[in-house]
Amino acid sequence: MAPEHPYPIPTDDCFTAYKYVLQNPLKFNADLDRLVIAGDSAGGDATSVVMSRIIKENFEIKPKIQV
Repeated sequence: MAPEHPYPIPTDDCFTAYKYVLQNPLKFNADLDRLVIAGDSAGGDATSVVMSRIIKENFEIKPKIQV
């Protein structure tokens, strides 16, 4: 939480978590064809930032839904 962890630390952490899931789908029993990213309140903002980075960096595997 801010101010201990100001922007962009929270969104960087979320982006790192997304990349980790992509690299370790078996660990999470994840179907990469059915990924969803979601957040509420500040998490909703983080979700938007992460999705923008995914698109900007042209990731091959993109979430199917952003909530």
